[in-house]
Amino acid sequence: MSDLGLATEYENGVADVLAFLAGPDATVQRNVHLPGLRSKRKRQVDVLITTTVAGLGVTQVVVDCKRHGRAIDVPDVQSFYGFLEDVGVTGGVLIASSGYTGGAKEFAQQARGLKLEVLTIDELVTWQPPGTVHFDYEVPKDLVRAATLKLRRAGFRVAPTNEYEDISGGIVVIRVFRHFGTTNPTGEAQAGAGAKVIDALRAAGVDNPRNRANGQVVQGGTPGHRWIMTTYRGEPLVKVLAATEDELRQQLDDLAVGMLAHLPDAREHLAYLKPDDWPVTGLFAGWRHA
Repeated sequence: MSDLGLATEYENGVADVLAFLAGPDATVQRNVHLPGLRSKRKRQVDVLITTTVAGLGVTQVVVDCKRHGRAIDVPDVQSFYGFLEDVGVTGGVLIASSGYTGGAKEFAQQARGLKLEVLTIDELVTWQPPGTVHFDYEVPKDLVRAATLKLRRAGFRVAPTNEYEDISGGIVVIRVFRHFGTTNPTGEAQAGAGAKVIDALRAAGVDNPRNRANGQVVQGGTPGHRWIMTTYRGEPLVKVLAATEDELRQQLDDLAVGMLAHLPDAREHLAYLKPDDWPVTGLFAGWRHA
């Protein structure tokens, strides 16, 4: 791990993505430990997803994150499969930033309960789905590295922001953010996260953390979202943000009962101009936001 905790940043980002996709009925935990049945020692898990399914009881999925500059090969996948057997969990997802070799894919196809997914660094940067909460704080330049590492170890993602023009020479503003598994996180959850941010900043040596702003993503925030032109009776109307055709249809429904509510039969005359690169496929296609 580098002194900026980039591997931890990747794990936190993956946890944010999975928290959004799994929905509020699942619990997504970061950096937890499970007992090894054969090794007789605690085993560290990057991300653990726990869900209660009617008729099946509690199910768990272990997620291992690989932020490597190379494709993941057979030994890595074999090691993860052995890890799953040791902790007694039958469902596992290996998520890598640089993909997999053919041999690794072939091994995974033969392994029960094992899935391989790819989430590149560039894709992960664009994942700030609805419900993502952010906190903007001033940090002295000489403490940015320490603050970034402390915050990432506390389960947050961290990025610089250039939205503020009145910052003095020795100060920068960093944006700290995470997802809570719901598009509408409670005030209690946000307050608790805010307190953890302050604790991490103080632990890094920022004596009096100054909060510049807080915010929450309410729309978009995934690599699949595109601005799409809607039409009414064949004429351009407005652009809406959508990642799937279901989401786009909901946007059209909203236009019909909102902007165009005064027009009779508005919905049947609404359509859209479909971009060539939309909808985007491959972004965790096996997962669906509840």
